[in-house]
Amino acid sequence: MPSNFQYQTSTNLAKALRKVAAEAEIGFNFTSEEVNVIKKVPSDGVDYSLRETLFPVDLNETGGVANLVESGKLARPNANGLEEGIGYIVHKNKRFNRSTLSRMVAKGVSNQVIDQFKFLAMKAVKAINRNVSIEFWGSSSGVLALTDTDITTSLSQTITLRAAHGLTGVDNAQYCTDLFVAGDSASNEGDAVALINLAGPTIIGQGLITAKSATAGTITIAFESAPTAFTTNGIAVVPMNAIGSTLAQTALNKALVGWADAATSPALHSLTHPEWVPAVYDTSAVRFSPLLFQRGRDEMQLRGDAKVTHLFWDAAVKRDAWDNRASLQRFNDTAQFVLDGDIKAKNTENVTTRFVPPGFVCGFDVNKAVKKIDVYGSEIDAQNGTGGLSEDGGKDYIDEAAKVYELNRVMALQWRNRRATIAYTNKTRS
Repeated sequence: MPSNFQYQTSTNLAKALRKVAAEAEIGFNFTSEEVNVIKKVPSDGVDYSLRETLFPVDLNETGGVANLVESGKLARPNANGLEEGIGYIVHKNKRFNRSTLSRMVAKGVSNQVIDQFKFLAMKAVKAINRNVSIEFWGSSSGVLALTDTDITTSLSQTITLRAAHGLTGVDNAQYCTDLFVAGDSASNEGDAVALINLAGPTIIGQGLITAKSATAGTITIAFESAPTAFTTNGIAVVPMNAIGSTLAQTALNKALVGWADAATSPALHSLTHPEWVPAVYDTSAVRFSPLLFQRGRDEMQLRGDAKVTHLFWDAAVKRDAWDNRASLQRFNDTAQFVLDGDIKAKNTENVTTRFVPPGFVCGFDVNKAVKKIDVYGSEIDAQNGTGGLSEDGGKDYIDEAAKVYELNRVMALQWRNRRATIAYTNKTRS
């Protein structure tokens, strides 16, 4: 009689067991706080022009008031004209496709962890919102960063980034790479980008981002063809997610007019004027303090007849400001360590997002500083919804068993009262 026994194991029953998939979990914060704020920005209320939208701005004070002697001559009549800004609209487009086979198989009873169409539509909406959030802080130039690496003719290169949004000194490694999407192990394709010599401007190379390093501040690009060698740093990295290979298919000069322009541009909306500047633009390398904020609030009220309704924080600056204030407070119980403190200002909403540039604190009056054009179909309905996007809609590929779906959003941000903005940079981070 054999002395050993055979035990039943999962190996023996492998073909009798069913693989079970757990619920899909969200492993990252995809929320776009900037989009929520833009919803509160007043609409422009004008017809949209595919060429340009002109808007008048009253920036000139009126003088010429005379003090008369008895029966004296009256004041010389004079008048003031308006200044004029120029705005442009931006067309955003996101597409995804789905095979006929996957659409038919999806009609099964329980063969999907998450409905594929709803998931793809939701991710498309979030992709557009992410793009809007990034451009809210960027420049109409569409430049997301500059290179800090020589470009060779190799088909795959790892490139160091600096000057996010083209802003000198905004070189934080994680922030620079956060502006780009890289390909991943789940077969998601990364952003397509073009390396552009702005002196031309000319494209010296284009390809897909296959990897990125938040610690090194690098992106790896698989170029479609050998790029032109360039040994001088400062090449612009610009999104190129449209089909094509020319400058027209890049985002160069096709982005929203964001905070990088509103805070720093000497000719915002092609308008120059001594009063066409933020109420406060502070670049001093110090800790952000209540005194700095009060200065901004005072100047905005005095110069722009406005209030700070929203204050946008780099999270690291906010932590430092909280720590600075906490260190100045005394408590009855010195052994008590308070962890739930927060920074508050009356009638001001604090907004902290990962796309606020490092060292920045910016504020505006949402009702006076900027106006928007925001036109989109019912398919973009809230951040996590698919709205009116129909699975039976889409366009059939010719001679291919698949459909392609698309989302479109036409937008513009037009800054109307620059004195209703405040901006602080280079502030201490913790």
